[in-house]
Amino acid sequence: MTGRSGPSPGLVIFDCDGVLVDSEPIGLAILLHTLAEAGLPLDPAVAQDRFLGRSLASTVAILAADFGLLLDDAALGAMRARLYDAFRAELRPIPGVAETLQRLDCPVCVAYSS
Repeated sequence: MTGRSGPSPGLVIFDCDGVLVDSEPIGLAILLHTLAEAGLPLDPAVAQDRFLGRSLASTVAILAADFGLLLDDAALGAMRARLYDAFRAELRPIPGVAETLQRLDCPVCVAYSS
């Protein structure tokens, strides 16, 4: 890395969401749409507080335990399909991340909980 004294790191591990891309607003919008279709319209602030950063399995468990909503495989499959379509259409890199990656002179990888 230029402008830095000392040895270069052997590896830089990036978190994906919020560092390389910001998928959470897209995912939250798709979740809200799915919940509304299932008869559970939620305030976006409530959904953000309860579900942002959680795995789908955790989200499904919270929906069942706290809201009495059981999403079946068809609903989850439709939600995933909408999510992947939205990611392809809307997901963009965080501004400046491509330039930062190009300046690194060491291996990089991505850690992603999903």
